[in-house]
Amino acid sequence: MQEAEALCRRLKEEYGVVSNQVNSIFVEYREVKNLLESLGYLKGREFYPRGLFALEIHVQEILVTEIAFSGLLEDFDPAQVAAVLAGIEYVPGKNVQAARVELPALRETTLLRRNLLRLGVPEHFCIWSNLPGFLAFSWYNGATFAELQEMSSLQPGDIFSLFRREIDLLRQIERAAAGNPGLLERVHLIRGRLDREEIALSF
Repeated sequence: MQEAEALCRRLKEEYGVVSNQVNSIFVEYREVKNLLESLGYLKGREFYPRGLFALEIHVQEILVTEIAFSGLLEDFDPAQVAAVLAGIEYVPGKNVQAARVELPALRETTLLRRNLLRLGVPEHFCIWSNLPGFLAFSWYNGATFAELQEMSSLQPGDIFSLFRREIDLLRQIERAAAGNPGLLERVHLIRGRLDREEIALSF
């Protein structure tokens, strides 16, 4: 009898934990849905252009979409675009150092991110750093891998991973930009310029 009561109590506690988790998920879902509606991504079950674009993005969806719809990817020269996208979801280590350069596109992205935070977009949807920007800018403009290593304290594997993530993001943007031939071609060319030599995957 006591064992049965103990089992019932344990099951009730476990149910309570699961129930709280489910409730938390639904609350979070509603909050995200309300946020997307306020930003003009969707209304009810209808997706607007921003929402359709974001569906193809799998990392920092809101930030990447807002960067694209701000015109930044088309208004700045490709090397600066590469610099901006290198910082998507990049969190620098405590002691990481890298050469920096003042680029208008990086300043514009800083302002855009700040504005999103003011609009109530949670910080974990706006993860971006300008730290790797000069590395991507230099690599796009023909710097060697050895030169990149001299520009920062990053290990070779970290530099490689940084660019592979950016190249994957560029592929996602290409899919999202299928209805915009100009942007599609531009992003494709940027990806081709970055995906070379030590950064290129060969099988």
